Amino acid sequence: MKKRFFWGGALVGELALLVALYRMYKDVEWRIFLVQGQQAERYADLHQEWLAYAGGMVLVGLALPFTIYFLVGALRRK
Repeated sequence: MKKRFFWGGALVGELALLVALYRMYKDVEWRIFLVQGQQAERYADLHQEWLAYAGGMVLVGLALPFTIYFLVGALRRK
């Protein structure tokens, strides 16, 4: 029973983190669009931030299948 709650909570947490990272990613993408071609230093800073959010989404996305696998395994064992 505890494993089900743990893996269910982990899944909800990962999905919430993924959504939050995606929202920040899109915000930075919009700011890059507004600055593009005007201020090279600001563009480079925003691009670095954009890549960091993209990397975070990839890491969470890689962990998500394992969380789902362990959640399904915990739900099958009663």
